[in-house]
Amino acid sequence: MKRFVLSLAILVIIVCYSASGIFILKEKNNRLINLLNEILYYYNSNDYDKALSLAKSFDKDWYDYERKMSVLVHDNKIQNINMSVAKIKPYLNDKNEELNAEIESICHQIELMYQAEFPTWYNIM
Repeated sequence: MKRFVLSLAILVIIVCYSASGIFILKEKNNRLINLLNEILYYYNSNDYDKALSLAKSFDKDWYDYERKMSVLVHDNKIQNINMSVAKIKPYLNDKNEELNAEIESICHQIELMYQAEFPTWYNIM
């Protein structure tokens, strides 16, 4: 009976850990996507200084996110996004038109990462 209770407790801990990880992932993803949309808005409004300050804030949030999510998500998914994140500030400084495409790519990759980590029958099997 003690083994059953212990195994049940371990199973509950695993489920709680997984569920909380999904909620944290969704919350952090929404925050990052909102920041990216703000950067894009200020960039398209020609307010480059505000966009650059938001990009610095995004970098800080991204590296915090990357450190926390490396426990939940495969490293190759994070590294793909990391390469795109590294291009944001140089594109802003150069006023490069590829910034729009890069930000859209990051948003899409972040959304795909959440969808891949969300537990569905397809992901489990």
